[in-house]
Amino acid sequence: MAWRASLQLAVLFIVPAHVRAAQATAPEAHSIVHVLAAAASQAVREHVAAGLSSPQLGLAPPIPDAWSSTATTSATSTQGAKAQVVLGEVLSTKRRVSIQEGDFPYAPAGYPDAIVEKVFQFEGGQTVEINGACLELAHSSAIPFSSLFAWLPAAHDGGVVTHHGEPAHRWVYTVAGVFGAEVLFGTNNLPVAMTENFTDPSTKLPASVTYEFANFTASALPGWDRTWSAMTRACAKPPRCEKPPAGSQPQNVTMFIFHPPNNFEIAGQDLGDPLGDTLFVCQDILGGKPNATDHDYQWLSKWTVELLPWWGQYQNCNGYGASNNCLSEEKFLVGRETPEYLPQPGGGPALQRQCGPTDPRLGQWFSLPVGGECKHGSVPNFREPADGGCSWRKVERVKTIDGSRCLVEGHDYKALCAHDGRAPFPRATSAFLAAFASEDASKGGCPDLQGTADVRQR
Repeated sequence: MAWRASLQLAVLFIVPAHVRAAQATAPEAHSIVHVLAAAASQAVREHVAAGLSSPQLGLAPPIPDAWSSTATTSATSTQGAKAQVVLGEVLSTKRRVSIQEGDFPYAPAGYPDAIVEKVFQFEGGQTVEINGACLELAHSSAIPFSSLFAWLPAAHDGGVVTHHGEPAHRWVYTVAGVFGAEVLFGTNNLPVAMTENFTDPSTKLPASVTYEFANFTASALPGWDRTWSAMTRACAKPPRCEKPPAGSQPQNVTMFIFHPPNNFEIAGQDLGDPLGDTLFVCQDILGGKPNATDHDYQWLSKWTVELLPWWGQYQNCNGYGASNNCLSEEKFLVGRETPEYLPQPGGGPALQRQCGPTDPRLGQWFSLPVGGECKHGSVPNFREPADGGCSWRKVERVKTIDGSRCLVEGHDYKALCAHDGRAPFPRATSAFLAAFASEDASKGGCPDLQGTADVRQR
């Protein structure tokens, strides 16, 4: 599957690409990314900042060392959909934060649907916190901090223009065929708007990100230090649920995964129970991102996995082979999370979603760490990896179907998802299970593709 989360606030940062369907009305976090144009923007900005030649220092107004602002952002990667974010930087300590809150449109009726995402960038890495769960987007001493305005010292004077009926001073920087940016300063010499244009390295297509700033102030966000400290602690050591009592036995769990044709690896991947995977598929379809075109996920497989019911943080994984990337620092225990990190009724910490009972309206998402897989005949146990410990093993791939062709197209799955409208997607879940229950099309069944070649190839 694509990573089970969706970051729209990634309009500012480099983020991986497994955030479920992008919704204009919600932050993009199954699906956080999918490579948003913002990611390319960040990469280009760093490249340009590192290669600035003969900067015309002192011409454009200086950016305060500490600043914060609310902003309306949009990007070509989100089809122009607008998002409200809170931004802030402290240049002297090389830190930036972006905070966005949105509603998940497919949550059960009356269910808390807010998704709060905080992205932190610093010298040497980036992290994201989704409804209290902290994940590492990237960490390397080779990753430099790059201010949103890194290119501004080399900008040239673009004259005075009118912006929303008010005069604004325009500053422009361009690298032919690579990058173009402009920022508008209001009469108080603080930014009111900015646009970045570039060629997206992933798609090779023209892309852009725009910002409309409001209340831009020369001060850090309130509570900046507390927020930063809490994030650092949460990411450094992901929480684990309480270890089951001595003598507890492994259990078999049925899981499903939408995946590329003929790629059956589930180590380092995200899976779901019937309700959780139905939500994943339905939101992708209803959000206008069919799996076959979005992630090249065309086949659906049902697995039996033996595991210890000792849960770790959901890894949030993306890609296969060399491109596989999992965000959580939990590398051993099976990860467990409420779909889309949705908060539980009544609130509570992220650990409550990880360790508490499954909500019958949403189901569950799981992640299977590569470092926790049992091999060579071993079974899940409570030993640490260095002592031969492992937390899960593959028991059986029960059935594989062509999810795109048989389920989505053959059984008009989009209509079922649309009829249900939101979780728990009762009709869509029933159809999902029927596809695996038989091979009789009249009963909603789909042919078993185990051991076959990619039937979609011609």
